[in-house]
Amino acid sequence: MIQREEEVNEAEQAIRERYIQRLNSGIGLPSEGILFVDIVSNLERISDHSVKIAKHTLGTRYPYQRLSRRFIRKTEQAYAEAVLKASSLDK
Repeated sequence: MIQREEEVNEAEQAIRERYIQRLNSGIGLPSEGILFVDIVSNLERISDHSVKIAKHTLGTRYPYQRLSRRFIRKTEQAYAEAVLKASSLDK
């Protein structure tokens, strides 16, 4: 998905350009294509959102979040080990 996002952007641009060329040649009415152009635009936006979700899921969009989670997990593990060790010293 991430690699193909640019293809979607290019396809949207090409579709828009062809639509404008058709209008300039007198083929079709602007009112007939408004819904079509909206659909193409929304598909491109869906593609953008999908890429953001994929990057977030893979941890490449916000790499510091991944680092933070790892840091928290290691801190929790170290704390648990310290508590366990301290409780064994009390016995």
